[in-house]
Order: sequence, then C-alpha cells, then structure tokens
Amino acid sequence: MMQAIVQYNDPSTFKPPSYNDLRVKILKKKKEETSNWVDNFKVHWETYGVTIMTDWWTDGKGKTLINFLVNCPKGTVFLKSIDGSAHIHDAELIYKMLKDVIEEVGEKNVIQICTDNASNYVLAGEWIMAESKIYWMPCAAHCINLMLGDVSKMHLVDETVKDAKKISLFIYNHKHVLHLMRKQTKGREIVRPAVTRFATTFLCLHNMYEKRQELRDMFHTVEWRNNKWPKHPIGKEIVKKVKSNTFWNNMHTCLKIMAPLVDVIRMVDTEEKPSMAYIYSAIEDCKLKVKTNLRDQNDDDRELWKKMERILDRRWSGMLQKPLHAAAHYLNPQYYYATLTSSDEMESNTKLKEGLLDCIAKLALDEEDESQILRDLIVYRTKAGRLGKSGAQACVKTISPVEWWITFGSEVPALQRFAKRVLGLTSAASPCERIWSTFDNIHTKKRNCLEHDRMRDLAYIQYNRRLKKHYEERISGKEIDPIVLKFFDECAEWLVPDDARDDIVLGTDMTYGVLEDAEDGFDDPPFIRTSRTNTASHCSQGGASSSPSTTRHLQDSSDDDDYDVDANYGMGDGDDDGIDSGFDEDI
Repeated sequence: MMQAIVQYNDPSTFKPPSYNDLRVKILKKKKEETSNWVDNFKVHWETYGVTIMTDWWTDGKGKTLINFLVNCPKGTVFLKSIDGSAHIHDAELIYKMLKDVIEEVGEKNVIQICTDNASNYVLAGEWIMAESKIYWMPCAAHCINLMLGDVSKMHLVDETVKDAKKISLFIYNHKHVLHLMRKQTKGREIVRPAVTRFATTFLCLHNMYEKRQELRDMFHTVEWRNNKWPKHPIGKEIVKKVKSNTFWNNMHTCLKIMAPLVDVIRMVDTEEKPSMAYIYSAIEDCKLKVKTNLRDQNDDDRELWKKMERILDRRWSGMLQKPLHAAAHYLNPQYYYATLTSSDEMESNTKLKEGLLDCIAKLALDEEDESQILRDLIVYRTKAGRLGKSGAQACVKTISPVEWWITFGSEVPALQRFAKRVLGLTSAASPCERIWSTFDNIHTKKRNCLEHDRMRDLAYIQYNRRLKKHYEERISGKEIDPIVLKFFDECAEWLVPDDARDDIVLGTDMTYGVLEDAEDGFDDPPFIRTSRTNTASHCSQGGASSSPSTTRHLQDSSDDDDYDVDANYGMGDGDDDGIDSGFDEDI
C-alpha cells in the first residue's frame, strides 16, 4: 500500500506576495467580473442594434483620451478608452479608430455613431456613412444645449442673467449676507448645480425666482439694516434690483422660453426609454410650448417669438434633424395612431416620408428585405391584422414603441425587425461626457504617470460599475433627473467672480491661480491654462462648496473687505439679436 507523500514547505523560503502583485490580482478579478456584466448586454446587440457613442476628454497635462461606449435598449456599457493625444484633430485617424470599434462590436450590429458636432467627428462620420449602412448622428443633448446657448445670447436673457449673477455673487461672497439669506430661505440655496452650464443657468434662475419673496424680505430685516451694506453703493444697487418688478418679470419671461428646452434635454438625456422615438415630436412640442408661453400679447412678445423660432429651426433643421428621427417618429404608434387624422398628416409630410424611405433603403438587409418592409408598411397604415386589434390599439400609449412592435408585429416580421432597431436607439451621447469624473478621479495630478493600460482598466471597471448601479436604479423604478447631478457642478460663475484665479494674494505679488497650482503639485507656474473650467465638485443642500479658489472666497471673504466689488462682476457681452453668425462646433 502506497503512502501519501506529504510535502512541507520550508517557512524560511516562504515569500509573501508583494503589494503590487495583490493589486494586479484584485484588478484582474474585478475586470473579469465587469466583463461578465458587459457580456450580458452583448447578446442583445444583434436583436436591437446599437449606438456607438464617443467623446474626448483632455486632462490637466494636455493628454487626450477618446472614450467609446455602446448603447442598446437594454442599457449602456463602457467599451474602452484610447489615447488620442496625437489624433484628436485628425479626422482620418478618428475614422480609423471608429472603424476598429465598429469591427469589434460587429458592423451588422451598429446602426449609428453618436458624437458631438466637432468638425473632425462630423467628417469622420460622413466617411463612415458613405461606405456602410451606418448613420452618423449629432448628439441631441449637445444640440439642445447649443439652442439654450443661443437663447442665452438674446438681449433680454443676457441682461437678466447678468443681474441674477450679480445678486448671487454678492450674496455668496459675503458671509454675513450669505448667512442671512440661508436663514431667510430656511437653509435652501439659490444656486443649483447641473451637468451643463446652460441648464445651470435655467436652474439657478428658477431657484432664485421661487425664492424672490424671501430675498425681498431679507432686505427688510433688522440684521440687514444693522450692517454696512445698506449704505454701500453695491448694497443699494442689489436692493434696488431685488425689489424691482421689472427684473422679476423679465426673469419669468426667460424661464418661460427656456423651460421647454430643458424638458427636451431631460427627455433625451435619460435612459428610462430610448429617446429616438420621441425627439421629433419633442422639438415640435417645444416650439408650440414656447409660443404658447409668450401668449402673443404685444409686439415685444411677437418679436421674442420670432427670434426663438429662428434659433430652434436653425439648430433643428440645419444641425440635428436626420432621417433616423423621421423614421422613428413615423414608426412610433403613439404618434401615428394618436388621432383619426394623425396618420394622414404623417403620410402627407414629404420630409418625414423621405426620411423614412432613406432609412429603409440604408438599413434593409437586401433588396428583397427592403421590398418586404415597404409592403408591411401598408399593413401598418391600414391597421390590418393584429396591428388593428383592440388590444394592440389599447397598448399604444401604455407600453414602449419597441415592446409594442415585439408584442404585436409578428405578422410583419421584416417591418418588426426594422422598427425594433430604429425605435430602440438613443439620440444623445451624454454618458460619454459623464465619464469625465471617473477619469478625473483615476488620473489626478498626483498620479499623472499612471500608464494608459492600467488607467483604461480602472476606468473600464469603475465606469461600468457606475453604469450597473444606474441600470439597477432604473430597473427598480427610481426616478433620476439626468441634468441635476450634484457631482457635475457648473455653478462656479454664480458663486465666485470669473477672474478669481487672477486675484492677488494679500501681501504678495502672486495670484490665487498660481498658488492653487503650486499646492496641487506643479513645480513651476503654468504658462498656459487648460480650457476646461475648474468647477465645483459638490454643492450640498446645506451649503455651497467648490474648487479651492472658490472655497477660499466663500470662507475668507468678509463684510469688512473694501475691495472694488464692481471689478468682480464682469460677465461678458451679449448678442442683441439672439442669433450668432454660424454653427458652434462645440459648447
């Protein structure tokens, strides 16, 4: 009988794993777990088709990263990040990178590429469209933000925003006034953060308008009368502005013309339902709401509406509107069957039908499939077969368009497949922009030598975990406002003057910007400032916090300071006609 041989390790030769080995092992395990979660979505890519979303981000050292995400009706996943420092301005190299990603995802699965309107992305997208069945689409959220930016240049809005910022800057940069305001509003802030600067403008105006009575009452309190500001020229100016009915009426008008656009941003920015099926109608409803809000009571209202109509039409027709929007609108039974005449109205809309036929010709599998889809459209139009049953018509408004076609479209399989792939698309690339905070956390100034492969793996793990959490919240029915995210604070210009980095530190010839960079680890003062705004990272309900320079002004500014307040309120020039000379390539 053989005896088992037991081998004992000599304790003296045992070598514990290094910290780096353990870290690599943990990273590998987490990456495998993340990859398994991503694989759960890949099985749906062929059925529904996907949108490849891409955007670029530049860190504080000028290194450019291009991020790629994949979206289908089941959810969004982060695919990978590419170091594009030498490529970002070269459309040909971006085109090659997009081709590699398309091949990785599977060209038959890709229906569209969604990016911002930067010229290099536009050109690369046009090349891809010319040689494949894939569409390039501008990000709807980006385009709506540009609309809001155009609105912000209108004289009425520009002047109102300047006055509102002057009030918020005065309050937040003097601690006694800030304390008095919070006491009057029971701790509520008049500044709110958002993902985009223009949405922040609306939210801050809305917040201030809601608290107009508290702000007015604040200037009648004993605490206000007992400090120095009632006799100061700036204090008198702020009091006069807050007590002005004209100021608040103008603010109300601004909110009436901006609110419908913010509603569209919320619609395209959320992943609760694919937005492609709704964007066409959302823009038309937006125009109608703006016109209704202005009420057409006098010449000023009519002139304001004309300016708004030009802004909306120029961005929608000249930049955003594409055949996929038309096809999705036509195939959405919620709109096609809305009234007895809605289908006839769509059939008579030449541009809508042209967009539909363009999509069918491009996305059909072959000529036979295209012919079958066109024949199936007759069934859809006439409500023949199962599509016209009472059950199908009763569900038009209660279930999503994609689910409606899956449930009731089996008699027209070619059209059903086409409808699923069009109606399941997103119209915005917002998740790409939200990855910036992930890279900010991973690639800080103290870890700017982190090799790209490891940073890519960390971003892959962390961002997909965030997407997983967001997916689980959506599935559980939790409501999330996509434009109000406390970690995407663009409120700095409402909290601290624009030139705060250039203020001189008391008793020195050094600016706060140089001091801040030195504290962050720069050996030498930078000669070129990055284009990205150093914004606040968190704005809690109990108080406003921001970047180091902003925090210093909020905490250290005193009512005893006699610095020139007027010099700190410069807000830039407005455009009286509300229409700029050409398309913006970026926000």
